[in-house]
Amino acid sequence: MRTDAGTEFRSFARGCRCCGLACPMAVHLGRRISEECRVGGCEETEQAVGPPARVRRLIPDLGDDLVAELARVEELLLTLVVWEEDDPDGPAVLPVPLAGRVSLGALNRVQHRIAPTQSRSHPSAARPPLLFGSDGHYEHRPLRVVEIAVEDLALLSAAAMCLGHTLAIAPHSGAAFTPPPSGGELVEAFARVNGLLDLASTPDTELLTLRLMDARGDVVLTVAEEDAYARLADRMNMMWAGGSALDRWIY
Repeated sequence: MRTDAGTEFRSFARGCRCCGLACPMAVHLGRRISEECRVGGCEETEQAVGPPARVRRLIPDLGDDLVAELARVEELLLTLVVWEEDDPDGPAVLPVPLAGRVSLGALNRVQHRIAPTQSRSHPSAARPPLLFGSDGHYEHRPLRVVEIAVEDLALLSAAAMCLGHTLAIAPHSGAAFTPPPSGGELVEAFARVNGLLDLASTPDTELLTLRLMDARGDVVLTVAEEDAYARLADRMNMMWAGGSALDRWIY
């Protein structure tokens, strides 16, 4: 059923003007540039594409919470796909990198990498390794080392920034999505997921990645590693749960 929400949805998607971020990504992928980016004076070019570069990320085992949040982001991107491909008023022109299922493809590849690392999302799998403090008794929330394509992270960051910018300048445009959840809630979910996946590397993350990368069983952290874990957990909790004391306690 068509409503005024369809018009608002168009405003929501067309409102994005992240040319400075989106155009280099489009050039890298060899994809067409949206009309929004052409107005900014960018030109389409072709580049040879080699094997995808990957980066190691530490991902907390959030049970099924992270998998569920990724599904919410997928719902948002699928809504954009429908609008672009099947709108009865004619195909819509979405800005890069939201056009042509590019961000959706990146998200699906990331989902494929992350889902097996989340304990409750694969209940039939063998018990994943546990993570203990330096005393050998206190059990921390496990961290998993996941290799993700740099290109996919860049695409998701660009898409999250694009949608976040649109919502910031037109906050009521999120109503174009049928509640629940609202468009604003879905964009917020996108920002949380992207922030967790793209957390900046520090000596703490490097230390813990090195320790956990080849672990085959339960891990007991050293004092230095546990201190690094505490600092990283603070950052992850701030990004994922807004600094909630209760959520932080679970780490």
